[in-house]
Amino acid sequence: MKQVCMITHDAPHIDRRILLQAKTLIKNGYDVSIIYPFGDANSDFANVGIKYIPIMQQLSVKNGLSFFKKTLRILLPQKMYVKIKELYFKVAKNDFIDYEEELKVKSLEKKYDIYVAHDLPALLIAHYAAKQNGSKLVYDSHEFFTGQIALQGNRKQFFQNLEKKLIYDVDLFFTVNEDIANLFVNEYGIAPPQVLLNSIEENEQISSVNLYKKLGIHESKNIILYQGGFLEDRNLEILVQSAQYLEENNILVMLGYSFLEDKLKKIAKKLNIIHKKVYFMDRVTQKELLNYTAGATIGVIPYPDIDLNTKYCTPNKMFEFITAEVPIVANEKLVTASKILKKLNIGYFISFESPKSIADGLNQSLLEIKNVSFLENIKKAKQKLSWGNQENILIDSYQKL
Repeated sequence: MKQVCMITHDAPHIDRRILLQAKTLIKNGYDVSIIYPFGDANSDFANVGIKYIPIMQQLSVKNGLSFFKKTLRILLPQKMYVKIKELYFKVAKNDFIDYEEELKVKSLEKKYDIYVAHDLPALLIAHYAAKQNGSKLVYDSHEFFTGQIALQGNRKQFFQNLEKKLIYDVDLFFTVNEDIANLFVNEYGIAPPQVLLNSIEENEQISSVNLYKKLGIHESKNIILYQGGFLEDRNLEILVQSAQYLEENNILVMLGYSFLEDKLKKIAKKLNIIHKKVYFMDRVTQKELLNYTAGATIGVIPYPDIDLNTKYCTPNKMFEFITAEVPIVANEKLVTASKILKKLNIGYFISFESPKSIADGLNQSLLEIKNVSFLENIKKAKQKLSWGNQENILIDSYQKL
């Protein structure tokens, strides 16, 4: 039985993409361990045989920089936090990887046949362990990491140099879509990485939650759903502002959590639209999420094209909407997402230039889905983009190692 060690910086929640790969490998005779900073084992993947190995039980003051960074992000206003972060990266040491030594130690406690780096920060750890043990090295890049606007100056240069140094030693390389694969080809002159989509298991049991009852609203309303993290650079402020221009029967539901939540609620209260045109729902578990998604009329992906990584992203929520058979409205500037949705004919593309243009696009989309039958197209897309099709790619690639 081949021993596989996956390394990720995800904490406290491990990405479903990682867990699905682990589950598939175990099903095909591999032994899989996941080393990560801290957090709980995902109950959605209970009893599938994944060995969870956290390097610590939780984030605490003993963990220094990471604890300090998280505390500042919670306590400080967003603009102040961003300015402090920018100043830090100008004057502080930039050539470091979070939890580097702890992850290295843990990855060498046992000899594994294959080390898998999930995203660029983990590549340094997996590369080191693979070299020490003469093992195979797999790199799964969940995004074009160095193309993120959040990386600036010396910090960006550090990660670019790191990837350029290590990428040629990779034995097997995955990424999330063809456009991002091409970015890696152009950047490093390598063979195209193998594309592995952020798909969901097609046998996922979905039992639609009655959002009307949950929110206390009339069933004649059309529900526009945003689900995911309430984070900066996602067009969430302008999305909430757009709710004031929605037609009478259309409402916006924000399902998620994170640092922008209070700010978004303040915007809605100031416009006097909270609990009228925009509703907030607390984050739910991955196991529950698709049940909530299925209760929506339409799903929205508002991300702006602020950097290469976002411009060519295919976010988890796109596959969640498809699996729950919910039509999608996306920012027209998201190149890859728009390309896929147009090809499958399961979504609309609107301008996110202003609150009014967003509302106009959403209002029009909700009118059109009543005249166009999306159900058949979405069912076909759900089958085509399912994890079952990705499993074959994953296993074939690992067997070739």
